[in-house]
Amino acid sequence: MKDRLIIFLEYLGIGQNKFAQNVGLSAGYVNNLGENISSRSLNKILNVYPQLNEKWLLTGKGEMIKPINTQKAKGNNSINSNINNIEGNVTISHNDFSNLLELQKGYQDVQKELNERLKTSQKQIDTLLEILKNK
Repeated sequence: MKDRLIIFLEYLGIGQNKFAQNVGLSAGYVNNLGENISSRSLNKILNVYPQLNEKWLLTGKGEMIKPINTQKAKGNNSINSNINNIEGNVTISHNDFSNLLELQKGYQDVQKELNERLKTSQKQIDTLLEILKNK
């Protein structure tokens, strides 16, 4: 199972320590993960990463990422239209606000990583083009 978890982390572009921090597990626990996992730890992982297919993680069967539920997508459109019609103050809990800030930081981290990968790819392309020009 640890091998599948590592594949998922590579898909996300994060390391084991960041993953452990995100889900609230110790880095040692994640590092020593074998084929068995407690239901409590599994629930922590699936709560933070709901796109992860539990069956795939546990057994290797099926797809790593759950298919997008079109029903949920349709539901989100109505939520978005309701949000656009809100006037006045909106109150959210401290936990929800903290979660939003954490999500924003996560997106910024992903964006930074993608930018670094793009720079690396562009350097490789430039090098290859230079090699082709010199032939």
